[in-house]
Amino acid sequence: MERRMTIPHNEQDWNELNEIWKYAKRFTIMVLVTMVAVVVIGAGALIRVNLAEANVKTESGLNLQVDNQYVQGILAEELPLYASYQSDQTLSLGQLGLSLFKQLLDGSKSSANTVAIDDGLDHQQMNDLLDKWNTPKNGEESNEIVPLEPTTKPNDVASVKGDDSIVFIYHTHNRESWNSEIQEGESNASSKEKNITLVGERLAQQLEKRGMGAMVSTTDYPTTVPNYEWNYSYKYSKKTVKEAIASNENLKFFFDLHRDSQARKYTTAEIDGVSYAQVYFVIGQRNTNWKENEAFAKKINEKIEENYPGLSRGILGKTATTGNAEYNQSLAEQNVLIEIGGVENTLEESYRTADVLAEIISEIYEESKQQ
Repeated sequence: MERRMTIPHNEQDWNELNEIWKYAKRFTIMVLVTMVAVVVIGAGALIRVNLAEANVKTESGLNLQVDNQYVQGILAEELPLYASYQSDQTLSLGQLGLSLFKQLLDGSKSSANTVAIDDGLDHQQMNDLLDKWNTPKNGEESNEIVPLEPTTKPNDVASVKGDDSIVFIYHTHNRESWNSEIQEGESNASSKEKNITLVGERLAQQLEKRGMGAMVSTTDYPTTVPNYEWNYSYKYSKKTVKEAIASNENLKFFFDLHRDSQARKYTTAEIDGVSYAQVYFVIGQRNTNWKENEAFAKKINEKIEENYPGLSRGILGKTATTGNAEYNQSLAEQNVLIEIGGVENTLEESYRTADVLAEIISEIYEESKQQ
């Protein structure tokens, strides 16, 4: 028997087939575009990892790093708090892919609250893997920390006498400066001489006046770390903190002082006719001590607001999708990153804020001794 195919012969049937065909083409194109994007992002991530592992210093690689920092600078001007929290991250296709994937899983939710997100990851295992990945291969220079004797003091750390040096102050981005302080030839408010380390020294001096001893690291990482790379800043400062802990078992409070990148109108408070550089506190929610770190930051923040209303901008929690999420805070339970002022504040305004911080920290310490 001969089989015949029935072909639609009215206009309505043809229109329906055309609509189905158009939707099919759109779907196919979307699938292809998605596949290409995944391949490109994956390839970019692999290339980035291979370049990092090989530590290749090519001209194109250098240009890529400069371009990334340039883009980060632009974003810092447009997006609040971007630079201070993304400074430890490299803008790469791999991170973009991971971020997009994370947002898909989390429903693109983001919060500035200091409430950690349970992402189901074994963070200690992840940190161990990262440390293993960063371990130099045979023949490469090692940044691993050599165990110190308890009496040994780390390099570039000055001790201020007081009640058993219980405070450690350091600066992951030690060259952060201010527009009003940089010299001719310096750029991006970065200075080897006049920088945030001066504020750390001021804080230590004020703590000494109140009977609290402090150790201050003024390490200039760009000149002391071989083959220095800015994107590994927290790795370098982690070594500094570990050395300090090894040299002084009495240390209780740890402060990583930074200068934010925002404009003056966002980083300045006027109290009784006097201008101050505002502060805010950053908690990395991917460290095992984040709850203790947060509780410590809350104590400082509440006392500041009680005595100097408007000086603090609050506490900001950072997850793995929005920042470093660690900030060396897993090394101690009272360990906080503090942003003091912005690029348009002055050194004098930052000094005033350091004086306030010393007052508040000493009050908290005295209260803890009475408990």
